[in-house]
Amino acid sequence: RRRRGIYKAVLYRTQMKLSGAFRPSFAASWHVAPKDILWDDARLSIGLSELRGLRRVGDLRWQGRALQLAPGGADPGLWDVGLRTPAPGLTTETEGREAAFAFDLAINGSETLSFLPFGKQTTVTVSSPWPDPSFCGAFPPESSRIRRDGFTARWSVPYFARGYPQQWIVENPPKEWGNGLRESAFGVRLFLPTDSYQKTERSQKYAILFLLLTFVTFFLYDVWSPVAIHPVQQLLVGAALCIFYLLLLSISEHVPFGPSYAIAAAATIVLITGYAMAILAGRARALLLGAILTVLYGFLYVLLQAEDYALLLGAIGLFAILALLMYLTRRVDWRNVREKSTALRIS
Repeated sequence: RRRRGIYKAVLYRTQMKLSGAFRPSFAASWHVAPKDILWDDARLSIGLSELRGLRRVGDLRWQGRALQLAPGGADPGLWDVGLRTPAPGLTTETEGREAAFAFDLAINGSETLSFLPFGKQTTVTVSSPWPDPSFCGAFPPESSRIRRDGFTARWSVPYFARGYPQQWIVENPPKEWGNGLRESAFGVRLFLPTDSYQKTERSQKYAILFLLLTFVTFFLYDVWSPVAIHPVQQLLVGAALCIFYLLLLSISEHVPFGPSYAIAAAATIVLITGYAMAILAGRARALLLGAILTVLYGFLYVLLQAEDYALLLGAIGLFAILALLMYLTRRVDWRNVREKSTALRIS
């Protein structure tokens, strides 16, 4: 993890070992005269998204020879930058024989490591000490194991699962093949567990619930007590509830989310409770409102921490709150609330 100001980013270093094999069969499949094949001009090209992250490039082992890779492996329609080297030893006599290769790369990257399924059978195995992977791209891993101390994942992708051929004879591949390349990429993203921005965004989804329950509480006070609450007073309380999210976001940029949430929630609860003591003309009513807000903010914090069970807990909590409201208002005559309030207080 790295920080730039108040923002976090994930960087990685990877040691890659790549190997494969070609089996050239151009003349036989396309009826090309052997004399027209320019074997001496053959080259091996390796596409990369960019070269700035390369820390080390090992020698290419090509049919038992050690070759040096160099920049300049761009191929129009496929990739813009990469590595390349001549592919010696190919002749008409070796056509159809397997030409094996292998090389090592050490790369610095950020967040995502992706691969393209260029082989007839592309097999990729990735292991990392990062405990929160997010597998992305066109193909999910064939198998994966995620632990507290890291993860291991393995992909096996056949060439018929992608949208471009294994070989072609045109000088430049069609543009749609380039689009197919990007769409066929697969790999892993080093996922940052829910950060303060995501948690604040998730908490905002419950803003309507907080506003509604607070206004319902004031409404019940208005019905069951002699205090008349003006709409402007309710508007000010609603503004205090909304400012909670601004406080939470601004504080969490400098302080861990847990203390930030406690500070923002405590400030909001104290502000609303103190204001309620004045407008409700009673300490008990205001303290009850403060207790309700404390329970709500505590419930919201539990939801924000429970990533896997947030939906289940939220649904159960909303159901319980709705059931409680229905029970408390079961005898309210909504057509004539003010006249009924006295009878309700007596009963």
